[in-house]
Amino acid sequence: MNAHPSPVFADAIQLSNAIGNLIDNAIKYSKGSPEIDIKTMNEDSSIVLVLADKGIGIDKMYVKEVFHHYFRVPTGDISNVKGFGLGLAYVRK
Repeated sequence: MNAHPSPVFADAIQLSNAIGNLIDNAIKYSKGSPEIDIKTMNEDSSIVLVLADKGIGIDKMYVKEVFHHYFRVPTGDISNVKGFGLGLAYVRK
């Protein structure tokens, strides 16, 4: 974590849910033991949070679509946890 402590003007519950969703997806869509990197940095007057994983990835043709309500990448049932395609739309908002 490299960001300097700074105030964040956000709803703590909503922000926590959004970050939790990203981490949950990284775990759900990893083969074997998940590898998740979380970094923070300051950029101008903002704090940047970067989450990266080594999961199965998203085909380029679906990258923009995954942030739309109810969209799920059509890869079959690869996860034990079901979903409705709302998580990344929530994170985006």
